[in-house]
Amino acid sequence: MKICITLCTRGRPVMLARCLDSLPPAIEHASRELSVSVVVVENGEKSGAEACVAERRQQLQIDYIFEPAEGIPFARNAGVEAALKRGCDWIIFIDDDEWVAEDWLTRLVEASRIYDADVLNGPVIKEFGETAPDWLPRYRLGSRATGMLLSSAPTNNTMVTSEIFAGSPDREYPGLRFDTRLRLTGGSDSELFQRVRSCDRKIVWVEEAQVFEEYPARRATLGWHMERNIRRASCGVLIERLGGRPQFKYAMRGAINSGIEGIGRIARGTFLLIVDRRKAWRDYGLGVLSLASCYGYLRGLMGIYSAPYSVIDGH
Repeated sequence: MKICITLCTRGRPVMLARCLDSLPPAIEHASRELSVSVVVVENGEKSGAEACVAERRQQLQIDYIFEPAEGIPFARNAGVEAALKRGCDWIIFIDDDEWVAEDWLTRLVEASRIYDADVLNGPVIKEFGETAPDWLPRYRLGSRATGMLLSSAPTNNTMVTSEIFAGSPDREYPGLRFDTRLRLTGGSDSELFQRVRSCDRKIVWVEEAQVFEEYPARRATLGWHMERNIRRASCGVLIERLGGRPQFKYAMRGAINSGIEGIGRIARGTFLLIVDRRKAWRDYGLGVLSLASCYGYLRGLMGIYSAPYSVIDGH
């Protein structure tokens, strides 16, 4: 089995180095029958990734690509093309601000042999600081079972059969690429995997294939998460529009549901102030985030979208 691990980077050499240093133990832990290569795609401007890659050529079968067209879909597509040229059976996507568990690759490969799946997606476990507020979204291990079918996936810990991108030999299934119209808004991964599902391909959850992500203090603020929820909701509307689907129905359903949830959480938080202030503030925070999503859906309906990938977040 030939596997290519691809990751995109921009202006985060310290995080990239940590990510790459976590890969050799994971590759060694997996079966010796595997042929594993790594492709690092630097996007937009050069900022140290090439030297970082060069320093690790003895530990990894690794290549560096510079993609000058700014926008993460361009970088992801460049990584896909490089993987296909290597004749890989599977392409793995991880983020440059993550590091992988030693048995991460082993678990993904095992799942690929057990489940008849085209896409395998695992959890990203955020490492919060001691002062992180209770309302921060946290993934609870065990809340999803391995083998669960998913409707979509991100590219932060995902293994995809190369046929998704190369297309089937009989041309019945065309090869897909990340939509470059979502170059700065984000959401190109969710949009691509929605198309994967529309072609009756299976996306399966692998609980044991874990990666980790540092959660910096600047993200642990209500304002940062409000902006993220607004972006995600408005981007969801954009994806519906680009897909030729009824965006008004999607946006209004999302706005109504998140608005009701937000008001409900704030009301419950007000009641809880009497008995449990900690839970009350958690509900207040989650309620405000739901209302931010409500605003984001309406904002997307008006054609207003954020561009988070125009700013570097990390080091």
